Amino acid sequence: MPRPKIDPGLLAKCRIDWEAGVSLRDVAETYGVSLATIRRYRIAQSWSRDLSTISSEKLDAARKVVEDRMIKAVEDAGKSMEHVLERHRRTSDRIAEMLEASLVEVDTLRGQGNPSKYLSALKTAAEVSISVQKQERRSWGMDHKEGSSDLEAILDEIEEEEGGRSEPKLTVIGQDK
Repeated sequence: MPRPKIDPGLLAKCRIDWEAGVSLRDVAETYGVSLATIRRYRIAQSWSRDLSTISSEKLDAARKVVEDRMIKAVEDAGKSMEHVLERHRRTSDRIAEMLEASLVEVDTLRGQGNPSKYLSALKTAAEVSISVQKQERRSWGMDHKEGSSDLEAILDEIEEEEGGRSEPKLTVIGQDK
């Protein structure tokens, strides 16, 4: 069975990548060539990673390959980040709409004479509001600097205090226990 031949241009790319430090396995996967074939050409052509024997053209070509890959990786990461941020923004908008609906419900409960339902709904709306504000600040990149903003620190402190309570400590005056 004859051994597979590689296009000379593709082989040159494989050699440049390998000589630049990319593993044979990664070169094979990148260019869709079997590991055994790449290994055979490396041995037959005496590929070397000794930088003193590599021409400046090959080094420049290897640098270009690495730069291109880095640029593509950065672009891909940027696209992924944009996608995630956009999803967070949509989620934040939906939660804000739900908060608006909850506030309408709170307003209707205000005049119905049941203060505990009103206070419970108001507390829930306030907690959702805090979550929305924190999420929006993150989604819009407002808190990307080192250290937290004063608002975020305050919101975190409120959240920790609320998390430590098992029952709300609200007392309704004039209501029997």
